[in-house]
Amino acid sequence: MFREQIKNRQPNGIGTVKFSDGNELNGKWKNGFFNDNGTFVYPDGSKYIGEYKSGKWNGQGTLIFPNGDKGEIDQDGYLKITGRVKDIFKTSKGKYVAPNPIEMKFSKNKNIGQICIAGMNLIQPIALIVLSENANKENKLNLEEKLIKTLENVNQQIEKHEQIEKIVIDSEKNL
Repeated sequence: MFREQIKNRQPNGIGTVKFSDGNELNGKWKNGFFNDNGTFVYPDGSKYIGEYKSGKWNGQGTLIFPNGDKGEIDQDGYLKITGRVKDIFKTSKGKYVAPNPIEMKFSKNKNIGQICIAGMNLIQPIALIVLSENANKENKLNLEEKLIKTLENVNQQIEKHEQIEKIVIDSEKNL
């Protein structure tokens, strides 16, 4: 069932096709094929949100499962769980940020014991950090340089709206 424009007995335009097995496709259709960005909804409530070309997944997309897990399909067709939907927050600019992948990038710095990326209703996200025991062995200047280098490195790898404005350190050895 397609609710919108039918051309040559095929869906065209923006609309939804509901299948008898409970699946549905929401998005843009061209000559009977799902094209552009859209959402495929499975009967169990799982969703694939992403780009389609000629009715097939194309490019990057996100799978969201009913339990809140979020994943991506890699080039070889394998599923990679990338986080949880409920961990995502919205900045005051209206942009959504998934903190877990950013936290994983920061955690490569052995001077960071714990990290939490926060930013709900902030213009840009910030990193709240508890220093590791390893950090206590560093001199203050070296430690500061390493943390700044990590911040710059991580910010180069992520989208502009995800970039960390500053690091806030909670430790006995404050910078």
